Amino acid sequence: MKKLDEIEHQIMALKENPYMRSDPQYRVLRRQGYKVLILEENLVFYKINDEKREITVYAVIDQRQDYIKIIGGL
Repeated sequence: MKKLDEIEHQIMALKENPYMRSDPQYRVLRRQGYKVLILEENLVFYKINDEKREITVYAVIDQRQDYIKIIGGL
């Protein structure tokens, strides 16, 4: 539960400055508009809609997984 609380806290902090996070390593994910929040062994993939002023989280993935394949299936 502690780990989940920390992930939630970091995701909620995105609303303050969503552009301070990293662009994904892979060009295909960058072209699709994903940003990535790196949390120790987890990666949070999200997109920013400036027009609606909202952030959509698409996946929270252990970075040891094949996250390209997982994100590609969304």
